[in-house]
Amino acid sequence: MEGTSAIAMPPSHIGPDVKGQEIFYDPLKCEYGQYIHYQVSAQEALGTIPFVSGQTMSFQVLGSNHVNLAESYLEFTLNESAATGAGLFAWTYGACIPFFRTLIWQPTGGQNETIDYYHHYSKMSLPYLVSQETLQSLDKSNIFFASRQLQTQNKHPLGQNADVPYDEMQYAVSLDNNTANTQVSYNIKLPLSLFAGTIVALQKDVKFGMNVTIQFVLEDPTNIFWTSNAQFDPSSSITATTKTWSIVNPFLWLAQEQDPSIKMRLDAMYANGYSVVVPSIRKAYQQAPGGTSQNTQLPPINRAYGSHLKRVFYSLFNATESTVGQFLDNSNNTSTSSNAGARVITFQTLWDGIPRQQRYIGASPMFYAGGAGQISTNGSNGDWARQFKFLQDSCYINSDVLGHSWTFCDDFSMRQPRLEKEIKDEEQNKIDGMYIGDADHTWQFQSTNAAGNYNHYAYVQGIKIMRVSPGVLQLV
Repeated sequence: MEGTSAIAMPPSHIGPDVKGQEIFYDPLKCEYGQYIHYQVSAQEALGTIPFVSGQTMSFQVLGSNHVNLAESYLEFTLNESAATGAGLFAWTYGACIPFFRTLIWQPTGGQNETIDYYHHYSKMSLPYLVSQETLQSLDKSNIFFASRQLQTQNKHPLGQNADVPYDEMQYAVSLDNNTANTQVSYNIKLPLSLFAGTIVALQKDVKFGMNVTIQFVLEDPTNIFWTSNAQFDPSSSITATTKTWSIVNPFLWLAQEQDPSIKMRLDAMYANGYSVVVPSIRKAYQQAPGGTSQNTQLPPINRAYGSHLKRVFYSLFNATESTVGQFLDNSNNTSTSSNAGARVITFQTLWDGIPRQQRYIGASPMFYAGGAGQISTNGSNGDWARQFKFLQDSCYINSDVLGHSWTFCDDFSMRQPRLEKEIKDEEQNKIDGMYIGDADHTWQFQSTNAAGNYNHYAYVQGIKIMRVSPGVLQLV
């Protein structure tokens, strides 16, 4: 009718309306996990475990339990056999979890999930996978935490200052509270959620139905503990530890579901069989090519990694990792003014021979001269610019921080900021990434470098389905 207007109604296939809070009256039922932490002792010893190369520390999760691994945490005290020495300060690596050479998730029946050189994987992945908000909530007992100090008091093991005061990751951790000649007794508390990207950090209530052992294999203490003669400088007269170390009172505080209705649901799911999307991490490459052009290709990426490829983590570590202070050194910040000595100057990755960047891009950090960036001579930060959507809200605050622990994560998942990923991805049983179940695929890394040998590490994160039913616990 003339003079009247009609409001166009949405097509029937469009989903429900989104209402503002002020006009939303429909009750929504809230249901969530409620946990009590139960103390699980290490299978090797109730009291003390020697901290020596290859020593295991194992905890068993009973198949009858209703548990949430991500809500659980590992706790122990790190003890030194005697005072460090006159004028000496005790240190270990920060910005990672340095203690464990291998992490193993091992069901009584079924295949294991094993991550070799776990400390290297943690150095490469945690700054990417952990949100800046989570970093700020952690403290010294967690080893991976925000420094809350000026850059001059947050030095790398080899002496570089941090870039950002207070909020950047702590790169070397004082084990004696910056007090010389002290016998270390340091309490460690590691949330299993910090084992990010692994099945051990699964944010789901589960009933495994069979016993599962979570095993940590310890690193050689001379690789991860050292002394310096300066209160806030871990690199001053740096020397590998000469003391004997031990782990005292190791416990896994296992989060067990308490809500009766949720437990009954898990029991019913188990009886009928259920499936959960889980991450799978595997070390795919470790080599030192050498030269000013270092090109590598991973072994075939296929169904063995899972149904979908989510990420490839790639980094270059110091070639002489056995030298004290260099074991977990993957810094690309070799100068304050030029990238001429950088481990990675420019690079490109290829999937099945097809470049994923149109041309070689610059590796962080972005260098400055006279207060202005000079890309032609001092380098660009192409990785930061292209990956910003993935890096947003992560522990990589800027290009320089990325350069301090340089890792390129070739991410095949949806381009989302960290907060959205945490809510929509890991917690929502989401399958995301590149399908790899059809054939063998190739992934290559090509780079220009300062002349020298560097240890190249690559870890592949895939997606698997954990199938659980009576007598069955499979990862497919």
